[in-house]
Amino acid sequence: MRWGQYASWLGALWLLVAGVASTAAADVLPPDIEARIVQVARLPSAPAVSAMVIELIAAHPDLVYPITLRATRAAPAYSSEIVRDATRAFPGFASEIAEAAGTATPEQALVIADLAAASSGTSARSLRETMENNPSIGTRTASPWRVSLGLGLGWANEYEGADNYRFLALPLVDVTWRDTLFLRTDGGLTETVTGLGPTGLGANLWRTPNWRMGGRFTLDYGRDNGLDLLLAGTPDIDPDVELGAFVEYYGGPWNFGGDVRHGVGLGDNSHGGFLAEMHGAYGVRFGRTRSLVVGLSSTFAGDGYMDAYFDTPGFNAKAGFRDVGGFVVLQQYFTPHVFGRIQIRGKRLLGDAAKSPVSDENSNNQFLLGTQAGYTF
Repeated sequence: MRWGQYASWLGALWLLVAGVASTAAADVLPPDIEARIVQVARLPSAPAVSAMVIELIAAHPDLVYPITLRATRAAPAYSSEIVRDATRAFPGFASEIAEAAGTATPEQALVIADLAAASSGTSARSLRETMENNPSIGTRTASPWRVSLGLGLGWANEYEGADNYRFLALPLVDVTWRDTLFLRTDGGLTETVTGLGPTGLGANLWRTPNWRMGGRFTLDYGRDNGLDLLLAGTPDIDPDVELGAFVEYYGGPWNFGGDVRHGVGLGDNSHGGFLAEMHGAYGVRFGRTRSLVVGLSSTFAGDGYMDAYFDTPGFNAKAGFRDVGGFVVLQQYFTPHVFGRIQIRGKRLLGDAAKSPVSDENSNNQFLLGTQAGYTF
């Protein structure tokens, strides 16, 4: 199947899923909450309206957006006070509160934007969480757990350096406890695809509104030398576990990060080497349910890794930058729980990774095109 056919197939699948699910996407307030908002909004008292909004959000954190939207529409003169007071009470919901109020009263857009920006790190956290979880963030206040599960299909190189492509499963698992312990995949445990947080099994050992630092375990799946004739004469590479440390910075729509990880050498022929990855990404939100992230990444590989994956009889691969690339990720929530994601990722092999005989001379450009669907609990 050629790239054009696969892209058409992905587009058709995306439109089908969107058509089926979009009818359930509207925010509907229960009649009793609707009546309460309308009743209190008639009072000539901004503090009373703000107090009512705060009370309702505390009782119904999954309805942050529609509560704020309805209240600011019912009492537009008090929209600035509502946003200010609700943002102070619920800084983690600042982006949702600001966006809902800005939608309801465009004339307050500048004031609202300033209030949202004043909440340290909120937009950065919101961007990361939007890509990983339900943008309504409803279950986060009520439970220490955040869980998203999904599955997808990708089209990528047979192995790193191959000219042939194949379909592969792209599982999506994102489980976080108290923003500390996490198990996170994005089609694999060894690469950062979205640039929005570390993958693998690990822990955030140090956190601020803008920074995350910690440790993690990732998997290296190894390689079968029967995948391609270019691999003839090279040994199979056993799977390995990698132990690493990471750092992430979230500032406004920007995310920068990197990690260093080292194979522990589980198998007789595991790579047992080290890798250092760095990335930068920029994200934007279109409405409350759609996000787009674009970014760049690069990976440096040590001698052990290069020896295992790119050495051949007569060619000794040296440590150096393995690749440089970029990625684009589009995510859409069709309902408060159901989401879809399309991602395009490309990279160019560098140095001895590109020169190695196991890398096809026409395959220094490597690509992944994938789509995923998931559910946030």
